[in-house]
This record gives sequence, C-alpha cells and structure tokens, in this order.
Amino acid sequence: MAVRDTIEIIDGVHSGTTRLSLKTQLERFGDIDICHKIGDPREDTPWVRFRAGLTWALSQLSFSKGSVANASEIQ
Repeated sequence: MAVRDTIEIIDGVHSGTTRLSLKTQLERFGDIDICHKIGDPREDTPWVRFRAGLTWALSQLSFSKGSVANASEIQ
C-alpha cells in the first residue's frame, strides 16, 4: 500500500501568494519535503509533499474541518 504524502491545493491560493507563505502555513502539520508553487495557481496547481504520511493525514483532517487559513490571509 502506497503512503500518501502529497496534497494538491486547488482553491484559496492566489497568484500573489508566495511559496514561502504557503510552506510556512502548512509546516504546522510537520516537516515539508517539497512545496511547489509557481506563478498563477489557475495555470500551475500548487502542491506540498510532507516527509511523513501521518502529517498528510493530519493536514487532510484540518482542511476538511476548515482550520487552515485561506491563502489570501497569508499573502
């Protein structure tokens, strides 16, 4: 069984949101291996790969509960 460790961020990120602000916001769930965010998210979907699968699960739970700030708040 493959370990899930990567999320795509399909909403709430704007072209003005920096990679560093996105990474900083998501690091509260654990260590990030790669944070990909280039240019306009409508053209290139941002994604984050966590170092541990459990971190991925925690982030998914927080997203579903709405406890992750909208990216417009972290520009």
